[in-house]
Amino acid sequence: KPAFFTTEKLPFYELALDEVGSRERVAGSAPLLREAKQMRCGRVYCGGSARLVEKLFNSKEDELLYVGDHLFTDANAVKASMRWRTALVVQELDLEIRAAATETRRTAQIDALLGERDNLEAELNVKRLALERWDQDRQPSPNLPDEAQAEDCRRDVVQLRAAVRQVDDRLEPLLARVGEAFNRHWGYLTRAGHDDKSHIARQIEKYADVYCAKVTNLDAYTPFHHFRAAPVDLAHTMAAATSSSPE
Repeated sequence: KPAFFTTEKLPFYELALDEVGSRERVAGSAPLLREAKQMRCGRVYCGGSARLVEKLFNSKEDELLYVGDHLFTDANAVKASMRWRTALVVQELDLEIRAAATETRRTAQIDALLGERDNLEAELNVKRLALERWDQDRQPSPNLPDEAQAEDCRRDVVQLRAAVRQVDDRLEPLLARVGEAFNRHWGYLTRAGHDDKSHIARQIEKYADVYCAKVTNLDAYTPFHHFRAAPVDLAHTMAAATSSSPE
């Protein structure tokens, strides 16, 4: 790289295998290479160029899957120059998956506290708005019919703000520990905090068609397998899912 993608006349070599098809070379000796004119199943090749690969496979663009472990010199470069499908190897994924499995209890606690905070803030905001309208024109409303009710509302606002602060005090240490099982300084590789994607996760989604922890993960699938993207939750669909449907 980058000559593999930009030069079309580089020689293409086949790695010579022994009688049983072993790829192991004899100790102390260099692997035997011979120039290849065509590709055969079960053989190992090196060198050549991207255009020669297309020619020998009699395939082009989205019929080929390029596997690499560098976001820009592999996934991005191949996408830009060849339009091949790309698989990005992210070795840290195995550790991140295991680390996330150890934090399921803390994650559930954070989700519960965030839900509690949302409910408190929703109630607080309704009372704050009613008070602002009362203080502006002193006109009775369904929420505040008189001054006595307004005073009760002010006390409720103080109590609700205190309750929100208490929830924040409980949330802070939990949020600070998100991802510590993966890296105690930086947290997860693909997540930013509790519920957002990291910058590198967004780049992986942009440049790679699929990604995996190791290339052998693909052994479980045939070359004809179609990988579908996971459903994406948008703000309005999330809101609809949490509210009851009208009869």
